[in-house]
Amino acid sequence: MKINPYHFSPNKLEKTFLFTLLWIFCLPVSAHKSRIDWGAFLYKHDLVFQNLSTQWHEGAFTGNGLLGTMLYLKDYNTLRLDVGRTDVYDQGSETINKLFSKARLPIGHFTITPSGKIQEKKLA
Repeated sequence: MKINPYHFSPNKLEKTFLFTLLWIFCLPVSAHKSRIDWGAFLYKHDLVFQNLSTQWHEGAFTGNGLLGTMLYLKDYNTLRLDVGRTDVYDQGSETINKLFSKARLPIGHFTITPSGKIQEKKLA
């Protein structure tokens, strides 16, 4: 059987056409200069915590969907930063609820103890 190298399946042709259209229409948009002052815009949306909790579930949570952190007070003068990943989890039994049998596990933590006393517990 002879194979024609110039034969395109409709699926491949459709993908090529859509990619070309996307490239043509996105090219002028990418050359456009943004007039937004991103520093000023993002400043309005900063997370500000008036008090930092001593409970891990009330602390400051940050992350990007794969790696996450929790910041809270371990005691009156020690900050604790827990680090976790969404793909690190327990290989527990399938017989109980998945909330507990496949729970995500922390991968580490840092404790920060300043040489002086923490005067104010405000995160900005």
